[in-house]
Amino acid sequence: MFDDSVRRFGPLPAYSCMGADITYNELDRLSGCFGAFLQSALKLEPGSRVALMMPNLLQYPVAMFRALRAGCTVVNCNPLYSPRELEYQLNDSGAEAIVIVENFAHVLEGVTRRPQLRHVITTQVGDLLGFPKRTVVNFAAKYLKRMVPAWHLPEAVALSTVLEQGARLPWKPAAPNPQDVAFLQYTGGTTGVPKGAMLTHRNLVANVQQAYAWLWSFLEDGEEIVVTALPLYHIFALTANCLVFLKIGARNVLIPNPRDIPAFIKELRKFPSPTSPA
Repeated sequence: MFDDSVRRFGPLPAYSCMGADITYNELDRLSGCFGAFLQSALKLEPGSRVALMMPNLLQYPVAMFRALRAGCTVVNCNPLYSPRELEYQLNDSGAEAIVIVENFAHVLEGVTRRPQLRHVITTQVGDLLGFPKRTVVNFAAKYLKRMVPAWHLPEAVALSTVLEQGARLPWKPAAPNPQDVAFLQYTGGTTGVPKGAMLTHRNLVANVQQAYAWLWSFLEDGEEIVVTALPLYHIFALTANCLVFLKIGARNVLIPNPRDIPAFIKELRKFPSPTSPA
């Protein structure tokens, strides 16, 4: 489904965030670099679990789609987890790698027991916003707004390094079986400890096709704009916003912090008549 959308909608914007856009072609290229690094540098095999811990940023689809195309299983982690909650999920899922935004790296540092986690990839909020906005946003987040607590993870590799090195490494897409697990999606834990629901590639494609069957008559391929304020690490936004609208070549406007109402409204004013699943 991802490859079909890249082929059909390549030059169109796929994701927008904080005033920056990436097209379907750029998403394919960047995520290909990420997938090559997973395969060739980290030596992750199909079935390996890759955790993602970040809000709605351009980095999320880049990491998520190529982790899947490399045959890995994605484990979504809530950025608001405490060290204890994160430790439980990393160990229960068997995650071997994690991609985490620096704002929450101190939480990972506080995880005292993570024997299976061998690789840590960190990213800053503005990493994919392009120059000079990338530099301005990262500086402001770290030094002006003090949004990045001090952290120390000696094994960590920056996402910018991953993409740079991945561009020079071989990439061989895996061919996942429909029954392979695409996501270990953890429940909220309201009636006990969170449980990892095993979502196969077949599950996700079936959900997308079912939603598309209801929506196709009033959505135009390559013309839609969808606002994603709900977090992509939750299953609703992952399915309804990310995957369904990928199929029709929509522009997905990512909102990192919907509680920042002025910034949210500013973003909405940039786009005419967007859709917002809720």
